Amino acid sequence: MNMSGKYWRICCRRSVAVLLMITGILSASAGQGKNDWKSPHPLTVEELAPIALLPFPQQVVWGTQPQHITSTPGLRQILTLPTNGLERALKDVFPNILVQAQGDPSSSSIMRLDPQAGLGKEGYRLATWPNRFMLTAQTEAGLFYGLQTLRQMVLGTNKQGDPVLAVAQIQDIPAFPNRGFMHDVGRNFMPISVLKEHLDLMARFKINMFQWHLTDYPSWRIEAKKWPQLNDPQYQIPGRYPGVFYTYDEIRDLIAYAKERHIRVIPEIDMPGHSTYFTKTFGFTMDSPKGMEILESLLEEFCAEIPQEDCPWIHIGTDECHIKQPKEFVNRMVRKLTALGRRSLQWHPGLHLADTAIAQLWQDNQNFEKTALIPRVDSRGYMNTADPPIMVRRHFFRQPCGVPKADDTALGGIVCLWNDVRAIDVHQIERQNPMWPCLLTFAERSWKGGNIDASRDYMNALPPRDTEAFRAFELFEKRLETLGLSLNRPFQYWSQAQIVWKTTVPMPTKDANSVEATRRRILSGDDSLFTKEARGGYLAMKTRADGCGLWPEAQPGVVVWAQTEWTSEQDGVLYAFIGFDAPARSDRRCSGIPARGTWSNFNTKIWINGKSLEPPQWKEPGKYSYPNHTWFQPANEIPFSDEEFWWTRPPTAIPVKKGKNILLIENPYLLPYQNWAITFLPVQRQEGKRWISAPWPLN
Repeated sequence: MNMSGKYWRICCRRSVAVLLMITGILSASAGQGKNDWKSPHPLTVEELAPIALLPFPQQVVWGTQPQHITSTPGLRQILTLPTNGLERALKDVFPNILVQAQGDPSSSSIMRLDPQAGLGKEGYRLATWPNRFMLTAQTEAGLFYGLQTLRQMVLGTNKQGDPVLAVAQIQDIPAFPNRGFMHDVGRNFMPISVLKEHLDLMARFKINMFQWHLTDYPSWRIEAKKWPQLNDPQYQIPGRYPGVFYTYDEIRDLIAYAKERHIRVIPEIDMPGHSTYFTKTFGFTMDSPKGMEILESLLEEFCAEIPQEDCPWIHIGTDECHIKQPKEFVNRMVRKLTALGRRSLQWHPGLHLADTAIAQLWQDNQNFEKTALIPRVDSRGYMNTADPPIMVRRHFFRQPCGVPKADDTALGGIVCLWNDVRAIDVHQIERQNPMWPCLLTFAERSWKGGNIDASRDYMNALPPRDTEAFRAFELFEKRLETLGLSLNRPFQYWSQAQIVWKTTVPMPTKDANSVEATRRRILSGDDSLFTKEARGGYLAMKTRADGCGLWPEAQPGVVVWAQTEWTSEQDGVLYAFIGFDAPARSDRRCSGIPARGTWSNFNTKIWINGKSLEPPQWKEPGKYSYPNHTWFQPANEIPFSDEEFWWTRPPTAIPVKKGKNILLIENPYLLPYQNWAITFLPVQRQEGKRWISAPWPLN
């Protein structure tokens, strides 16, 4: 939707110098090439790191590590702390330390509040030795985040069972003050206990906002005292936890839990769209005169129950709907929240954007030139729209809000998970979405910032090996996988940086004889048709969601061959996750589970050393193929099965021989709704339920 007239009048009143400055910055950014991407920290410092840190600090100097540590007297002293939250965070690292909470830490020998430290609201300074540390910050939040880094500095334990720390000098300040995660509990309810588990892990990686999408088409998830019929299951969608909601006591409890972990909760009460339950309940829409009165009373009730200091921001949605008087509706709701002492957030684009609202940007092709003067948070790249490898690459190379670091209007970002399809088990949402790999990658980028946005460039394939961008990603994914293993949650990421492909250009499939002849030439060892090199365990040839890829202009009716090779020290078996099409979790549009005896529903073929590789024995062959979006259709009420996603299926066993091995994939593009891509991610063994990436030689 276009900006309001008032916004443009404000722009026109700005000085010519300011406008020229903004234009110059945007033009300079647009002129940068993708190979200009630079790491926010020197990669040599990361290469020397003895432990995995995420987010990686802004400044680190590593020290020499003694070989033997016999005692830890510095960690067995009495320490006074101002809050129980800091006590809990410290004891997560040092269980044996003696702590007296609610004291004055200004004179402490290992943790200190210094209002003049020059570290901002969330920065910290941390010095570590094998058996002690010194942590300084201006605020409790800074101390808390320093403790999260300290938690990652533990190398192991000594004979007494106390932790041994890596030696370093660290100074760290975030690039963006708002770093959030959004969960949609309006469509699929999540218990408070599960949300608290999520908040614990968010805090460990310095995520400081939780956007709680509390209402959507199926249900109003907030206790309604004045209008209890909103909680009546008869007006809600069957199968979507009808009648299940959060009491105000539970809401207050979760907000307090988050606050202790320095996380701000942003409740989202979606209006006037996404409100089928409302129309069913009252017989009229939210934007009707009576509907607006009810909404105002609901906002009054919520704000009376939840104090302003605990919940200063409230999101009102305002997207994906059309109403007769959008400006009147939005301004009325925003005025009400303003009178109640709250700041409003709105999705953008959407309905009219109120002058005082914060815009939450959600379109991947967002035009930052039009939003340069608007307070905004960046939510491009929903984690449910694509497969795990591409989502990690997208967020690693993304530049939040289109700027290197926060300013008066670029406030940060919120990464979103929309689990639109009905889930019968809340844990399947974590299992079937790259929730934690994506969130940890977002945590890195929103804390560190970035010099340019190269996300669309490297969604398709990784950067060339000789670039700083490639080396930075290769180092990052090692940290990502190391820390992912420690979470005890589904973690759908396996190293992909060292996989190298040779590919042909797309060839028309209408001439079957030409396709067969090309296939024979390649299988006979003719490499002359491979004219393009691409790197990464996930090759996006043309994605379903946004049409990006190695061949974004391709149309159905073509085929590409891709080949990778490696050397094995002996005969044996290599396991790998292999996949070609998986549904977005917002709907079921997808080619579905392959037919029996096939790798895909578009006739993909695989050869290992010239021999055809047999596909899995599908449990539900040929099911769940939907050519069109399934929103508001019965198909969206069918929960996903794990067989629909390559990352929740068992990996494929591939017979390999001693010496050189060649994997060849023939991947046609036949269907307009096909996600035209190749996934090949080698793994070596299981640790519990988690497969570990296989060591892979650089090609």
